Amino acid sequence: MGEEAEVRELLEMLGRVERYIRYLHTRASGDTYVAFGLAVAIGSIITALADPISTAIGVPIGLLIGLTWMVVMSAAVAVSARGHTRLVAFIMAHEPPEERERRRAAWRRGYLITALGWIACLSLWSFIGLWLLSGEPGPTWSLYLVFIGLGNLVIYLATGRGVRETLYVALALLACSPVPLALACLAPWAAFAWAVLAVVASYLWAGLRFYGKAEALLAGAEG
Repeated sequence: MGEEAEVRELLEMLGRVERYIRYLHTRASGDTYVAFGLAVAIGSIITALADPISTAIGVPIGLLIGLTWMVVMSAAVAVSARGHTRLVAFIMAHEPPEERERRRAAWRRGYLITALGWIACLSLWSFIGLWLLSGEPGPTWSLYLVFIGLGNLVIYLATGRGVRETLYVALALLACSPVPLALACLAPWAAFAWAVLAVVASYLWAGLRFYGKAEALLAGAEG
């Protein structure tokens, strides 16, 4: 009976550790989506108001927009990296030495695929939308939603197709992508506003979903 009790206690402890790892991963995913959603919102608001702001503070409009996006995206990356670094450190502390290198290699591969996917998507959007199409509002912001959707699809595939929220964001953005083409006929700014709203809303929705799942995991409500 004593050995059975010890085994049962060990299994319960391992279950708690596994659940906490899943909590950290889910929480980090929520942080990532909320951080990038807020970054897009803040960057877009400042971009939309860049003309009066640049006049008021005496900074060239191009420099203002460039610095704004650099700061907000750097902050979002930092928030995302902090959560995932905490997750990696916790997992490594509970892994046997022989498993650590295998796990590191798998993570590096996943991060590399994700990074290259985003670089490719954003580079193609910049090349096609801002250069070939000269920033024509309808096609440019329609393509923006397509490529952000594809970036999320890359994340979904790179993480083993286990994160449904990422897939839902990808599908939602791809479904919304034709709308800027119609809105641009009404007003050029409407296409931009729709694209920003679609990204921010879908990212904040995903972030809140992840937070809810994380709290359920911590409370033991999800297996």
